[in-house]
Amino acid sequence: MNEIKCPNCGEVFTVNESQYAELLSQVRTAEFDKELHDRMKQELALAEQKAMNEQQSKLAQKDQEIVQLQSQIQNFDTEKELAKKEVEQTSHQALLAKDKEVQDLENQLATLRLEHENQLQKTLSNLEKERDQVKNQLLLQEKENELSLASLKQNYEAQLKA
Repeated sequence: MNEIKCPNCGEVFTVNESQYAELLSQVRTAEFDKELHDRMKQELALAEQKAMNEQQSKLAQKDQEIVQLQSQIQNFDTEKELAKKEVEQTSHQALLAKDKEVQDLENQLATLRLEHENQLQKTLSNLEKERDQVKNQLLLQEKENELSLASLKQNYEAQLKA
């Protein structure tokens, strides 16, 4: 027989082999269950901590990706704005060049018109002078013809009277 002392009250018990084995089994089972429960709690706490760490790591990684993507978006927007301004500036410069070209062509056209009008005026003036000269020559010739005719007529009349 075995004697067992109670750890709480200090009383000594006498137990036979089967009772001792049963008591030992109960103590072992309770201890085992307690250890198992404690171990499961620790494992669960470790698993939760690991999952939380992984989640925090993934969140940090996602935050970093978000920051990178936002930076890329901002860079893209900046590049897009610069390209837009460059296109606007190029278009504006091309428009100014075309306006200048149109103005130059209009000035050339006005100059050519003035030159053409001056040339026409000179030609018209020359033609009028020639016409006046021809008209004056014609009048002069008519007068000469009349005088010549009158002179001939007087000569014939004088010859006829004589």
